[in-house]
Amino acid sequence: MSGRARLALSAYAATLLAAGALIPLVEGVGWLVQAAVLLGVQSGVGALGRRVPLARTLTVAAQALVTLVLLTLVFARDHALLGVLPGPQAVMRLGELLVAGGEDVGTYSTPAPLTDGIKLMVVGGVILIGLVVDAMAVT
Repeated sequence: MSGRARLALSAYAATLLAAGALIPLVEGVGWLVQAAVLLGVQSGVGALGRRVPLARTLTVAAQALVTLVLLTLVFARDHALLGVLPGPQAVMRLGELLVAGGEDVGTYSTPAPLTDGIKLMVVGGVILIGLVVDAMAVT
């Protein structure tokens, strides 16, 4: 295993371990499994981008694009173009879910029920942090 592969694996593990701090905030841990899978795909895209090798900015851009597609696939599939591609309706749906999640956070005490909005907030937050960690530490 190369040095960058070890760094990518360490960044993945560090992000998931940090995400563990969110477990008491919401009911259930299914979101963490989902975040782990999506983060794994994102990290894999980064590893492939570095292996090709792509420019650093292109690697991070590819990871961000794949992350948007994954979030669309999971949270806004019914509004996506061809069920996968994030079009205007899918982006609007993701925005609606984030607004609903913000309202839910203000309504419920911890542990909050895992509504779709809160789920998008925690899963999306973990994946976004994972992208930043990967970009800063590995790429």
